[in-house]
Amino acid sequence: MGAKRKSLTLSEKLHVIEEIDKNPGETRTDIAKRLQLPSSTLNGIYAKKEELQAAAEKSGSSSKTIKKVRQVSNETLDGVLLEWFTQTETQTFR
Repeated sequence: MGAKRKSLTLSEKLHVIEEIDKNPGETRTDIAKRLQLPSSTLNGIYAKKEELQAAAEKSGSSSKTIKKVRQVSNETLDGVLLEWFTQTETQTFR
């Protein structure tokens, strides 16, 4: 039976990208072994490099806990919903 699947957080994925960029002479297979990841996972993360970096900039400090990057289908609705959520979060309910 294979190993249990593990979801990487956004910050862990950014660390993988950083390791690949820092070590251009090392093969991705060697980097994957060192990070204890399948090479297909490492290659998939690196293929989405720009998308993941943009998501990290957008999420700010919450990038440590985000595990899945989702695209917004309606930017206006998302912005209004975020504003409402932020306002209600700061209010105290009695």
